Amino acid sequence: MWGIRVVEAQVLLTTRVFNRRTVAVQSTTTHLRAVIVPLALLAWLALPPTARAQERSHDRILILTPQPAQGQDTVYVHEMTHQLRQRAQNKFRHKWQVIGSDKVHELFVSSGFPESTILGPEMVEQVARSLQAHGFVYGTFWRNDATPMATYRMVDMSRSGLSGWMTVQGQPGDPPREFADRVADSLENQVRAADFAKDCTKRRDRSDFRGARDRAERAFQIYENHPSSALCLSYVFEATRQPSDSLVWAYEKAAAGDSLYMRAWEELARQYQRAGDTAGAVRAFARQLDANPNDADMRFATASGYVVTGNYDEARQVLDDGLARDPENLRFVELKVRACLEGEDWDCALGASTRQYELDSALVGNAEFYRGVFGLATEVADTAAMLYWTEEGVQHLPDAIWLWQSRAVLLEAQQDAAGSLEAYERLVELSPDNIPAKLKVVTALGEALTVDTLSPLDTAAIDRIDGMLGEILAATPGDSNVMTAVGLEYLKGAQKIIQPQVDLDLGIAWAEKSLANDPRGLLTTQVNFWLGFALFFKATPLDQQIMESQSCRMLPEYQNYLRRATEALNIGRSVSEETAGQLLGYLQQLAGRPEQFRASFCPPGG
Repeated sequence: MWGIRVVEAQVLLTTRVFNRRTVAVQSTTTHLRAVIVPLALLAWLALPPTARAQERSHDRILILTPQPAQGQDTVYVHEMTHQLRQRAQNKFRHKWQVIGSDKVHELFVSSGFPESTILGPEMVEQVARSLQAHGFVYGTFWRNDATPMATYRMVDMSRSGLSGWMTVQGQPGDPPREFADRVADSLENQVRAADFAKDCTKRRDRSDFRGARDRAERAFQIYENHPSSALCLSYVFEATRQPSDSLVWAYEKAAAGDSLYMRAWEELARQYQRAGDTAGAVRAFARQLDANPNDADMRFATASGYVVTGNYDEARQVLDDGLARDPENLRFVELKVRACLEGEDWDCALGASTRQYELDSALVGNAEFYRGVFGLATEVADTAAMLYWTEEGVQHLPDAIWLWQSRAVLLEAQQDAAGSLEAYERLVELSPDNIPAKLKVVTALGEALTVDTLSPLDTAAIDRIDGMLGEILAATPGDSNVMTAVGLEYLKGAQKIIQPQVDLDLGIAWAEKSLANDPRGLLTTQVNFWLGFALFFKATPLDQQIMESQSCRMLPEYQNYLRRATEALNIGRSVSEETAGQLLGYLQQLAGRPEQFRASFCPPGG
């Protein structure tokens, strides 16, 4: 048996083509996420042939439970709709086959939902298709004080002719059955108009254009702007090559009769564009909205029309007015995002996208959304927003390399040393071959390294820096840019260690590694200054030690330090002429000391 499945995802409500541009309006459901695959087809095939033939002679109509404005009316609208289905089936039995409550409930239960599920407006068409309906009716219910009220929209799916809107007002205290009777009675004129629309279509198909126009006019006498009849006339006008004004007139009537009839708006937009008036397609629609500003469906359709015709400022204004009335209307927010994006108002798009994220839990963890909203924050140079979205992103997508990369750069620019180090380290974990990230980690570790005479040297940090620099060199043999970057890190570390004279041997070793990784000679002067500085302070204590111990064993080492210190300071003296000059002057005084020591207490040839 065929069934349905529910998908936790956004549903593409409409896709239309206007002026060779694909326009997609996305929306989410209120109660049921997505309904796919018809259930009713096998049940219909299971009927006896005579029953099937009889059924084909009637339109299958789906009447859905209206959405109540107040939760306490949920039981009322369910009972009222059940009564309405029975009443409409009896009243219009020669024209309709109303799909019973049992069939509707079966659809919901088969999908794992309670039979009392109430559909949002975005999903009614999919359910109607699943139940093989030729037309469907849905709406909203509210109370004006104690008076029950309902507004219904009728939609033609397959030449049922049923289309348009109606509002039904009950009497204070009406029980569900009596209000259902009032709705059924109100449907009578709608059914008569639908019959004329069906006859118009049949006559048009037979090229009886005069008869088709006659039937449409009869429908208009009942329902001034009957959508299905107006659409039938538009085909007649096209077939008889009537001027564009006739087509505009027909489409305007269809749109006036059903403000959510997107095909009418699209065709109007096409006709107005041909006439050079792209805004004309939504003018009448906007006037309707002005008369009924609380109609959320009409507001959405109006804003959609503005977007289709490229009037993005007007679309945003219509949506902002609606959001002032209903701040949590996700459809409005999603359409506003689109209007802002297509209108290239990036500040607006960023704000609307942020609000969309707050309202739509399906976006949490959505990599495409994070990339888009981060791009908007970057476009408007909103650092706070960029930091927020990278933080939000890595919380839900901890393995997203691009998010960590962006976050690391941002935190570094904000001089958040701890935060940027954490981000770069995570980046290295995710991408061990990322040399720039490794260099950033080394730089951050080096900057965080504290070297002074009051605390022991952090040998773990020293070893980690040295080890990572070795890995970088091994991974990029011969790359002069990388070698220079590595040489610079060794230089910075050597300077930190040598200046307070904490570990001169380590400082000398790092200075020599810096020189070994300076292929362009960019670091030579600075490195030699600090190398000479370190060698000087290694040499001077040896003078006293040799004199006290009268040991000849240390003389070669002493002489080597003096020589190398002199050479290095001469190369690097431009870094600090005063300091280098003082040290070189003292080294000149010490230059003859090794020979003096050798003559004084070393054996001949020693």
